[in-house]
Amino acid sequence: MLVDTLVVSNMYRDSVSLMRISSNICDRPGIAQAYCLMATQTNLDLLRDTRLLSQGVNAGANDILIVVEARDRESLDQALVAAKAALEAKHGQSELDIKKNIVSSSIVAAIGEDARSNLALISTPGPYAASEALKALAHGLNVMIFSDNVSLTDEVLLKKRAENTDLLVMGPDCGTAIIDGIPLGFANKVCRGPIGLVGASGTGLQQVASLVDRFGAGVSQVVGVGSRDLSLEVSGLSTIKVLQWFQNDQDTKVVAIVSKPADKKVSALIFKECQALKKPVVVCLLGEEHEQNDADGIYIVSTLEEAAKKAVEVAGYSISESGCWKRETAKLIIKSDERKYLRGLYCGGTFCLEAFQILNKKLNPMYTNVASEANYRMKDPWKSCGHALIDLGDDIFTRGRPHPMIDHRVRNERLRQEAMDPETAVILFDVVLGAGANEAPDEAMTQTLKEVQ
Repeated sequence: MLVDTLVVSNMYRDSVSLMRISSNICDRPGIAQAYCLMATQTNLDLLRDTRLLSQGVNAGANDILIVVEARDRESLDQALVAAKAALEAKHGQSELDIKKNIVSSSIVAAIGEDARSNLALISTPGPYAASEALKALAHGLNVMIFSDNVSLTDEVLLKKRAENTDLLVMGPDCGTAIIDGIPLGFANKVCRGPIGLVGASGTGLQQVASLVDRFGAGVSQVVGVGSRDLSLEVSGLSTIKVLQWFQNDQDTKVVAIVSKPADKKVSALIFKECQALKKPVVVCLLGEEHEQNDADGIYIVSTLEEAAKKAVEVAGYSISESGCWKRETAKLIIKSDERKYLRGLYCGGTFCLEAFQILNKKLNPMYTNVASEANYRMKDPWKSCGHALIDLGDDIFTRGRPHPMIDHRVRNERLRQEAMDPETAVILFDVVLGAGANEAPDEAMTQTLKEVQ
């Protein structure tokens, strides 16, 4: 493989435009990887992590850096020329075209357009998200922060700022919500109903909401709070506020909590809050063991499917066999002594963790980048070792790039890498569907899967 870079000095383009150019260049024949991004320190660190940053590249935060990895020199040179041309074509938009697409340029301006607004969805690069969220809170808006790569310190600051108000901070790294039937971020088209969901896991919420619908019930609200809300530092500030909100919501009859493992002290706080609710609560904290306590109206489950089933049953619905998945038992016989490891490549972090909790009982030792225990955590997420499950939506993989639910290039690259490893026997992966996700994941992956086979 050949790698080369091109610096376009003193030019700015928004991240969506740059990601689109990157994707188009990556689709060209002979191209393995392509990045078109602002040369911020964070993005330069990303390229170093992926071992694509050449020594001596002189670029700063006001420059655009184009990096291409190709199979031959001709493909590489043509890709660099095409990327630069795409940047200049964007620059050459007519003034009339630009005026047609004018939108509010600030939160204050947006409120001026419609004073009834009560929620701001923030999807800026991580380093800028906190300041925009503070502005939104100051103007009386609830906040959903879709952005990742936001510091833990900023998250605590934001949620403390909203703690004694009626406002809610969802996120950072809040991928999913359905508020009053309106999908925000990644979401699915599901029926309205009596089950309120709150979760520190995006794909976990998507899965439970979709299964609730499949089992014949519906959701009142689906509220994401961000993947770190149940950490000791944040102490469940947003989760507790949502539970109190559900207590007073007449449309919510049953509450379900879905999360990756919580800090033990925070978990105790959440259970105390659940006991205070006058509504039944289903709790699924993946990877945690708790005693069943159905008598107090708290139902403990260990998988996403069990969470959906229990919530539907407690809400008074009967689940028909037609609504359940057909199950088959697969037996894997590996005939090669060399190919002996399973590699999982996930878009959904919660799916990755749930698979780890199940498969680790069968294939041990198993490693992952989502494990809280040090002995199970991958030393290098960029290279698999032994049985491994990787969450490709983790911050380390999404700096300067779209989430793999949107853009399958990250996983396609890793699919090729795992297939080239002579120790890989099986590759396991999820496909996440829904609003905001890639509309045609089969088309995005077919060519790579053919190459892998």
